Amino acid sequence: MQLRKSKKVLRVSNISSFQGLKPELVEKVNQLEQTLGASLWISSGFRTKEYNSKVGGATNSQHLYGTAVDIAR
Repeated sequence: MQLRKSKKVLRVSNISSFQGLKPELVEKVNQLEQTLGASLWISSGFRTKEYNSKVGGATNSQHLYGTAVDIAR
């Protein structure tokens, strides 16, 4: 299973390849995919402090800790 890029959004086929995410979050996203019976599209995962600031993320965003993803469908 691979992550595939499409217009700056990553399709999740195996989110464990997503660097910086906590294993618990990876498992929850995989479970959600199985429950929905569909692949999810991740528009944002782990962010560096600099990138988070650039995109207007919250100062204490969970993306900074690898505990958040933004899902597009």
